[in-house]
Amino acid sequence: MSMPPIYSTGLPLYSELELIMKKCFFYLSLSGIGLIIGCHSYSEGIVGKYQSKEHSLITKGYLSIFKNTTFIIGSSLQIKSDSTFYMENCGNIEEGTWSIQHDSLLLYCISNRKRTDSLNKTDSTGQFLDCGDGTPTVFIIDKNVLKQQWKSNGRLILNYFKKIE
Repeated sequence: MSMPPIYSTGLPLYSELELIMKKCFFYLSLSGIGLIIGCHSYSEGIVGKYQSKEHSLITKGYLSIFKNTTFIIGSSLQIKSDSTFYMENCGNIEEGTWSIQHDSLLLYCISNRKRTDSLNKTDSTGQFLDCGDGTPTVFIIDKNVLKQQWKSNGRLILNYFKKIE
């Protein structure tokens, strides 16, 4: 007595192969659709105005005391559709171009000048500062928040921008 193949459907061999191929095609199609839906372009939703994210008093207190953390506040960032940006903080105004790599926003400085206000007295054009060595400023894109952090003199510096427009 001969044993039927383990995966036999009772159909002729070519129909069984056809069935397997249809299943493979179906699962590959589902995978492709999942990739198309899952892989979105960050650049589509990145354009807009951002402002320094306010952290709760509890978060600021805990991180400042126990994690030696400093928060950047009072900054604004405008990401423009022509791939340029304008960033302003308490001391300077930076302008340049931007690009997206994976889940990161990269800001390339073209112009960096001191801000003229009641605390920073300069001439009407502002004193120009060095843009550095060409290394971009990098923010991680987390939905509508841009996150940047680095260490300076043993302190963790957090610079978070929340989208407002």
